[in-house]
Amino acid sequence: MAWLVILVSFLLSLIYYIIKRFSEEKREQDIDAFNEVLDKTGFLYDQDKEIFYSAKNAWQRKFGYCELYDEAAPPLGMVIDCEPISFTYGGKSWLIEIWKGQYGLCTGAEIGIYSAKKNGIHLPDGLNSTFYGETEEVLPMRIELIRRQVVIMKLDMPHWWLAGVVPGEFSRPEELAVRAGITFYDGRMLRAFVGALTKLSYRPGEYEVLGNTVYILYTKPHSPQPATRGGVIERLALENNENMCKLYQEAAGGAGGVREKLSCIRREHPEVYRAFIMGLRHEDGYAAYKTLKDSVRGV
Repeated sequence: MAWLVILVSFLLSLIYYIIKRFSEEKREQDIDAFNEVLDKTGFLYDQDKEIFYSAKNAWQRKFGYCELYDEAAPPLGMVIDCEPISFTYGGKSWLIEIWKGQYGLCTGAEIGIYSAKKNGIHLPDGLNSTFYGETEEVLPMRIELIRRQVVIMKLDMPHWWLAGVVPGEFSRPEELAVRAGITFYDGRMLRAFVGALTKLSYRPGEYEVLGNTVYILYTKPHSPQPATRGGVIERLALENNENMCKLYQEAAGGAGGVREKLSCIRREHPEVYRAFIMGLRHEDGYAAYKTLKDSVRGV
């Protein structure tokens, strides 16, 4: 009987090794696929915080900014409050914009810094917008995303586009608040920005100045929102996002961290996984930019 026990033990060990090795290889494949996707989104994964945040060298830097990007967000499943703050400084037109809301499968927030030659580049065909090209500006920034008085995301670093999202969480934009901090180059730039804030009807209590840093409490937009906000488009986008978040929580509830949950979702619900990708502003969502860039080239 001793040899039988040894044989059974050997077979069980062999089976365990095969299963373990297969699981490791599968996990490595999932991680490789995960990292490949991140390369195309311009985002990085913070395993400790279980959030995704924008890379400093993100490809979006080359795409600049214009108002049309905000108009295109709701049809792409992103329902976000937009606060563009425009001012002039150093012979340039500047835009610092703050966003918060639901990015497909994720709840998130952003601060973006853009500049253009004085008066900017106005888009053709009578579009009421300024095009800001590839940005070179970086400022120390910090952002806290708050939902129902609980901080759900926090980022703090010099950046040109400080953005972060929490996957699988559903929020309506009005449920969210952002505490943002921006440190400017000097007092003149600070005063130009604060002047733009006051023109938008921000009042003491909604912002505070310490040195060359402005702290802003952004709860509701003071600026007109994109024409695509509200109505059927927004309602359907939010309903779809909420349903996908529920599906994410149900399907991936037993998995480990965010990476494992997304790998699970990728296998079982590819349409939900695609919503996650698009919520990170995947390059597919910028397809129209090439046409826009051609339109303004040389203007």
